[in-house]
Amino acid sequence: MLTIDQYSDILGDENSTTVIYQDGQPVQIINYRSIYVPDLDMDPEGIMHSVKYKNTSERIIVAIKFGFASFDAFNHLLDSFTGIAIEDVEVNAEVDSTWNQTCNSPWLYKKYGSGVIYVDVVRFQDGSFWYSDKDKVISELQKFEKDLTKEDLKKK
Repeated sequence: MLTIDQYSDILGDENSTTVIYQDGQPVQIINYRSIYVPDLDMDPEGIMHSVKYKNTSERIIVAIKFGFASFDAFNHLLDSFTGIAIEDVEVNAEVDSTWNQTCNSPWLYKKYGSGVIYVDVVRFQDGSFWYSDKDKVISELQKFEKDLTKEDLKKK
């Protein structure tokens, strides 16, 4: 699989991205990038999301669920999905991850699409959890598509 840097060399511009932050979230998104990927021999057509994040809590993290939303050139929701990382992340450790999103008509993301990421759920080594505030997430996503609801983010 190619990385965003390699695709950028082939395809050019990255898309605009937004990070939704919430008070007390135990993971800092250091860098988030996305790009439309056409149907190439290496990978199927879709959207590649690349994330660098850091454990800013006082505890070891063992699993993270990120929420992603992709909006087309007209700020309509193309699709949403969760990116899951199940690995130990020590306090202050930084991690790079990439997820490839397949959806209907990903070409509508090309050049003018927008990607959004937020930390949805974090599981700590001690078995406790941190959960996002879905109302805040929806409120931020409605800046792209004003009629968006929580149900729109659920997989059909």
